Amino acid sequence: MIRRSRLSKGQIAAIMMIIMPVLLGMIGLGADIGVLYYNWGALQKAADSAALAGASQLTGDTVTTNNSAVISTGTQYAKYNGITWASDTILVSPAADDRSVSVYVSRQVPYYFLQLIGLKKGKVTAKATAGVLPTTGVCGAAPFGLPCKQNCAGNGCYGQKALPARVMRPAAERTPSTRATFPQAHRFN
Repeated sequence: MIRRSRLSKGQIAAIMMIIMPVLLGMIGLGADIGVLYYNWGALQKAADSAALAGASQLTGDTVTTNNSAVISTGTQYAKYNGITWASDTILVSPAADDRSVSVYVSRQVPYYFLQLIGLKKGKVTAKATAGVLPTTGVCGAAPFGLPCKQNCAGNGCYGQKALPARVMRPAAERTPSTRATFPQAHRFN
């Protein structure tokens, strides 16, 4: 049996007293940075949607664009997407040529663990810009949002070649080899 001296007892307690504050500090820093990152993601999504909504009100002409509609639509969509805290700031600004809109969103996020060293809150910001640009010509683009009608006038979808239609036999005429079989789902107990 190995005999230990009186001086070697309790060393792990001393080591843990040194290491624990460092470990707890790293855990706290990771948690607070995670909260900041989560809020940045939410702000960026809201800024993107607000910029796209504001750009939908742009005409690209300084005479026909209603800047108050651009600002109110952008602000409304930012609020729809969670920018509702008391500390939130929304700034929607159309460009001078009325071809783009920029949205700036900021939020004060409280720290949880970093309050132990005196930091109370951090500022998170996000910015997005969207605009309208004239097209000079597009070849072969399908207009998205229109229903696709298969086999209209012998063609497929908007100029694509149509595939021949498959004819299915009635269920009574199918043999076991022509029936579709599906694998059984695995069940976990």
